[in-house]
Formats: sequence, C-alpha cells, structure tokens
Amino acid sequence: MRPLIYVSGPLSEGTGKSKYSNIVRAVEVGEELYDKGWHPYIPHLTALQHRIIQRIQPGYIPPYERWMEFDKVILDRCEAMYFIDPSPGANEELRFAKSRRIPVYYCMEEVPRGEDVMEIEDMGRGGDKL
Repeated sequence: MRPLIYVSGPLSEGTGKSKYSNIVRAVEVGEELYDKGWHPYIPHLTALQHRIIQRIQPGYIPPYERWMEFDKVILDRCEAMYFIDPSPGANEELRFAKSRRIPVYYCMEEVPRGEDVMEIEDMGRGGDKL
C-alpha cells in the first residue's frame, strides 16, 4: 500500500493568487506525488464541501477552525507532508507537522519514492514516522 502524504499550501485569495489557481496547484503537486508512489491528501478539495454546506444550510458559514481541526486529524495520520508555499493555514499545518515529527518536504526532489518509505516501515519500524 502507498504511504499517505498531506499536501499543504495556500487556499484563499489573500495569498496573491485566486482560490482556483491555488487548488489547481495543489492538485498538480498531488499528481506528482502520486507518480512517486504516494497517496496524496489534498485538503484544498474540501472547498467544494464548504460550498455545498453553505447551499444546504443557507446563512451558515463553516468556521475556519472546523477545517483546521479536520486537517490536523488527517495530517496526524500521514507519513509525510509536502509544503507548497506559506499562508496562515499552511503555516499552522507546518507547525503541527513539526510538533508531531512528521517529515516535511519542500521540493519534489526531496520526496522519496513511496515504496522506499514503505520498505523502511516494513523492516520493523511499524507505524513510526520516518
């Protein structure tokens, strides 16, 4: 089975790019990670969930804290994190990953092949993080 990697990066428009272009970038990174043997988790895609919630519950805006809490639950289960660019949310995810000793990668060349990560875990490290 492929290891799970969390894709962290800007989402909102306040980062100089549109929300859509930030989502596209995260999906592009996720595809590169998949090609390297990982299962990427792309939290940017919950933007669709956010929109649907607003449609089925008119007037309700899911709070930012809801999404950050959810993201940390998922991130805590990942073997690694890929950091695209800073933003308030991405920086919070980065601090969380470091506090949990989750390996963080900043460029694709640093990311090991997924099967190499799984081999290390299979050699007796169990569920330990790299």
